[in-house]
Amino acid sequence: QERDAEWNWIPNWPVEISESPGSSPTEREIKNSQMDFPKELDIDDPEERNFYILYNDWDGNKKGIYKVEDTSVRQLEIQEYLRYPEIISLDSLVYFGTLSSGTLAVGVTCLDGVRVFSLSTEGERFTSPEWSLNEMEAPDTQNCQVVFSPDFAESGVIFAATSSSFARSHKDVLIPISLMDVSGEINQLSPSPRFSVDRTLFLNYGNKDILKLVLAEDYRLEQAERILFVSEGFNPAKIKIEPLSNYFVFVFEIEANRFWLTKNGGLSWTKRKITIEMMDIEVVDEETVWAAGKDSMVYQSKDTGKSWPLRIRSGIKWLQEIELGPGTKILTVGGIKENSFETISLLEERGEPEFLPVLPVSGTYQDMVYTPQDRSIYCLVNSQLYRFPIKGKSWEEITGPGGGTTEMIVSSQGLYLSSSPRVYFSSLPLSEDSQWEQLETEESWRGCRLTKLEKKINLLFFWDYSRIFLYLHQILEEEPEEEILPKPVEPELVEPESVEPKPVEPQPKKPEVVEPEVVEPEVVEPEPAKPEVIEPELIEPPAEKLLPPQLAPEKPGKGLTVSIVFNIVQFLVIIFLIIVIIRLRRWLFG
Repeated sequence: QERDAEWNWIPNWPVEISESPGSSPTEREIKNSQMDFPKELDIDDPEERNFYILYNDWDGNKKGIYKVEDTSVRQLEIQEYLRYPEIISLDSLVYFGTLSSGTLAVGVTCLDGVRVFSLSTEGERFTSPEWSLNEMEAPDTQNCQVVFSPDFAESGVIFAATSSSFARSHKDVLIPISLMDVSGEINQLSPSPRFSVDRTLFLNYGNKDILKLVLAEDYRLEQAERILFVSEGFNPAKIKIEPLSNYFVFVFEIEANRFWLTKNGGLSWTKRKITIEMMDIEVVDEETVWAAGKDSMVYQSKDTGKSWPLRIRSGIKWLQEIELGPGTKILTVGGIKENSFETISLLEERGEPEFLPVLPVSGTYQDMVYTPQDRSIYCLVNSQLYRFPIKGKSWEEITGPGGGTTEMIVSSQGLYLSSSPRVYFSSLPLSEDSQWEQLETEESWRGCRLTKLEKKINLLFFWDYSRIFLYLHQILEEEPEEEILPKPVEPELVEPESVEPKPVEPQPKKPEVVEPEVVEPEVVEPEPAKPEVIEPELIEPPAEKLLPPQLAPEKPGKGLTVSIVFNIVQFLVIIFLIIVIIRLRRWLFG
């Protein structure tokens, strides 16, 4: 309110900002202070004369947050002081709301990052105020300035700006919002293992920043943000980014003793140091990590790198690289002296190292991979490719594509060999007769990574110093099993034609319904008259004439005609005999 300047016109003012008289810092001891007021503050009304204030002293022993109500002062102590004794300073204070209902927010700097504490007017009423906490584990940040979002009443969002980042609150964390104030070059890039679903990439840009990129369905850049800032810097050529998903990501610095870990896609990070200098690292899952030490030992952690209780002798004097091998085994490669590569061993959690035969040549080592599809180890030495089957006894030289290949990438369908600006592909298992398909990228690049989209479609990521370009590779060669498929197709086409049973279907069965059984009349009534005379003539003809109908059923009429003729002849014979008997009787008896 406007009034003539008149100091200390309020009764009992000035007010000492302290709960106990004489305990507040003197003017010379105060480093900085800040205050904020509710919207309806009325300095003329003692009941509405409320505001909030914080200050820091130079020694850090008398810093505090207070609420002033008319002439009474109450310290709003942050109980998390007990949990965070490393609090360095109270950086900012802001209030949102009215005298009766609102929220107080305070930005705080700690040794391991910044925190934003918020307190509702309801929470103030407790003896120990109930502060809520939003934290961002971002080392090397300080001076946390906070402000409420204009729609805080609906969204509950608080923004925080620090010496090196900008963030917004979400649940109990501060989510970094990148201003993309980064500069440098891309050295390492890793796609999320589920890239076909989440379209997420992780990469370094320069020697202090790790970025997260999200691509649209058509692979154009949709979102880019800095998720990790390392103020002291790292060696970009030694960074190894290992994502297990688009949320769970490791960032290792090779030939150093530190790494970073996020479980929420970069919203917060955990920085860990280990007692060994890492020469290489392999992540198995969210808990199990293997590390090759400069002391030629191999270490294992089963608690995401908190501790490394398992220590295994590699049997190699100078250990350079480790790779995941068959089952739970680890492949190690190195030599008898620095920068020499001739020895490979297989390690298990228990037991002595198992040494493979010495590499057939010594020279510049490029890469080694294990392929579970054909259970083989492939090694590149002097751009020459060698294969060792797990159950084999010696290395086999594989005819490669040539062209000075330097890196191998395994897919479920085969093996890629890279040599900028070309990439070669061949299906597994490889042999001297393997055919190599050449992929022309028409671009020079520094690195290459791969992710699987579909059964026979892979997506290759290439990058140079500041660009990323993608190559969609559709595998045209048929796999061995599928090459056989066209042959069975021929019999399938012939089968319908060779339904030769058709003529046999109805006709063989017609004879069974044949009426030649009409031959029954052959058992003729005249038989009783003179059986002895009829037998020789009566039995044989029917037997002969019953066989043809079975063999040639199509002529049943013939059998019927023969039977009729035979009956006529028989009748005439009987008449003849009767006449003979009559004449003979007349002759005898006169």
